[in-house]
Amino acid sequence: VQTLFSSGHTQEELIDESSALGTMKIGTSDGKKTESSFESNDKQLPHVKDISLFDPAVFTENCKLLVYLNKDVFQNDGGELESILRTAIDMDLKIVLVFEKNPEKGACPFGHFFSVTPQELIDPPYEIFRDIAIPLHARPQYRNVSLQSILEKIISRF
Repeated sequence: VQTLFSSGHTQEELIDESSALGTMKIGTSDGKKTESSFESNDKQLPHVKDISLFDPAVFTENCKLLVYLNKDVFQNDGGELESILRTAIDMDLKIVLVFEKNPEKGACPFGHFFSVTPQELIDPPYEIFRDIAIPLHARPQYRNVSLQSILEKIISRF
């Protein structure tokens, strides 16, 4: 499964809490696919900046774009995330939305995303909130369930 991460935020406990996620292929800003195993809470996820990453010849039909939502999404990025999302959806890339529920990591009410997301992405044809976003809970036992849900969504053929 190939997964692109659209957030420059730290990866948090995504791998430390769930070894089931293992190693994924990810896109990097230099346009190359790389293998990356996640080892530490302090590591940064790759930041997708180059729209050329979405080359149809590079990605499989089961490729997903993982979008991490917290209070900082769409803030001060110069329209970069909007552009990435529009391009990904135009190419029929599946979007997996994950929203942070831990206040220490930027949790906010889900309604906040409707006020900061460009209207073009909310309305047809993009409708990024059409699919249910997976909550990434703060409590360890719930967070593990969240991580399993994220993994299932990434490997599914939705």
